[in-house]
Amino acid sequence: MARPVRVVGLGGSLRAESTSRMALQVALDGAAASGAEVELLAIRDLGLPLYTAEHGPPPGADEFAETVYASDAMIWSSPTYQGSVSGAFKNALDWLILLGDRTPPYLSNKPIGLVSTAGGVQGLQTVNAMDFIARSLRGWSVPLVMPVPQSWQTFDADGSHEASGAVADFAGNVSAAASLTVQVDATPPSVSVSCPATAEVGESGVQATISASDGQSGLASDPSGTAPIDTSKAGSVTVERTASDNVGHTTTASCTTVVGHTLVVEGTLKKKLVVKAGESVELVASAKTKAVEVQPGGALDDEGASTAGIKASGAALIRICGASIGNATKITGTTGSVVIGDEAGCAPSKAGGGVTVSANAGDVTVIGDQFASALSVKGNTGATTTVTHDTVGKTLTVTGNTGTVIDTPNTAAKTKTQAKKLKRAKVTKKR
Repeated sequence: MARPVRVVGLGGSLRAESTSRMALQVALDGAAASGAEVELLAIRDLGLPLYTAEHGPPPGADEFAETVYASDAMIWSSPTYQGSVSGAFKNALDWLILLGDRTPPYLSNKPIGLVSTAGGVQGLQTVNAMDFIARSLRGWSVPLVMPVPQSWQTFDADGSHEASGAVADFAGNVSAAASLTVQVDATPPSVSVSCPATAEVGESGVQATISASDGQSGLASDPSGTAPIDTSKAGSVTVERTASDNVGHTTTASCTTVVGHTLVVEGTLKKKLVVKAGESVELVASAKTKAVEVQPGGALDDEGASTAGIKASGAALIRICGASIGNATKITGTTGSVVIGDEAGCAPSKAGGGVTVSANAGDVTVIGDQFASALSVKGNTGATTTVTHDTVGKTLTVTGNTGTVIDTPNTAAKTKTQAKKLKRAKVTKKR
């Protein structure tokens, strides 16, 4: 079975709303409708530096040349700048010198269709310039060319439009105009991003909803769907998404959710603090409490407070930053993340009693803290468990955790970590 003809289009300008790119897309759509395999190389997207023979070609130039060489035919489309092709378009063609040592060289015997767009009524000068370049690269310009005059009117509104063009010989004879009906997409796609105005720290299932559409050329990049909103700490969380259509238009939209706490504790509490299911409590730096108990479904954010000890079982989230903890701390069964210092906005804490972090389902991060007694991080099942740069007065234990485990470097009197040691092979000598 014969493979389809491969047609590569080269053109457009450096403008986001390039009419020459739009015209090129129309031409390629016609080729695709006839069964060709097509690819559009937009000048704006190539990012080619100015050609010079003094330096080796950048990777982008090599890839560009290879794509062009692999084509069976090409369509060129350039805006009319000062009676000729644009500088950016000519620069791209200059990089095709990389094909000079091929067999056959350059664009030998490739048919090349020529399209130009102009702000005024003249576009044939650009076509003539492209014809000379095509012949110098040993390609063949096809007889029917398509200069599009006043392209700002042709491509300024959605819908069906008629473009006309003529063919000229080198004696100056111009044929009667031919016409082509094109479908124009002049409108960027629409994007909406919606999210709740507020959420609680540690709240699960909070997400943004994204919807995108384009009624003309369709979406090349469709961000439609949902995106999770990070509720692991207080603050404003913005979700931003971009959609692009098939002629290069882009639209970006965003929404913001303010993540906060149901209760903020300041000053001294004379009794144990109990964080119940559905509550999100922040202990600020001025807070001083006796024991803290976090019941299943509760969330605790300790931002520098002094506490006698912390016990959490089945919490939604635990975050301990810059805190001073006098007695033992035990954090088990947390469904979200557990953070005790993270070098990314959560300051190291100090703990006088032993600390146990075990059987938590979310990621565990324990970085840069000082533990006067033992630290045990065991049986956590999150994607990542990180225990580094901690100082432990007694035994540091990091075992039985799944996912990625990072447990060095640390300073401890005794260490039991997941770092695997190579066993010395037993060698039996033959006599």
